[in-house]
Amino acid sequence: MSDASKLSNQAFFAKAQNGDKLIMYSKSKKAILYRPTSKKIIEVAPINLGDNTDKTTSSTTQSTSTDTPATSTDIVQQPGIAQ
Repeated sequence: MSDASKLSNQAFFAKAQNGDKLIMYSKSKKAILYRPTSKKIIEVAPINLGDNTDKTTSSTTQSTSTDTPATSTDIVQQPGIAQ
C-alpha cells in the first residue's frame, strides 16, 4: 500500500503520512507513530496485545526494565496492524 490516506478513518492514523513509521512496544503496551522526515512523534496510543498479565506485575516490570520495540514498520506497508 502506498497511500496513508486509506488509514485516515482510524483515529490513530488520522495524521499519518506516507513514510511514517509505526513502532510498537510490547512491555509498555504503546504504539507510536513516528515521522522520520521531521524527526517527530505524531501520535502515541495504548495497545492491547491480548495477554492476561497481572496489571500490578506489569507496571512493576515496566518501571524496572528497558522496553525494546516489538515492531517497527513502515506505516504504508502494513495497514492492518492497528485494530
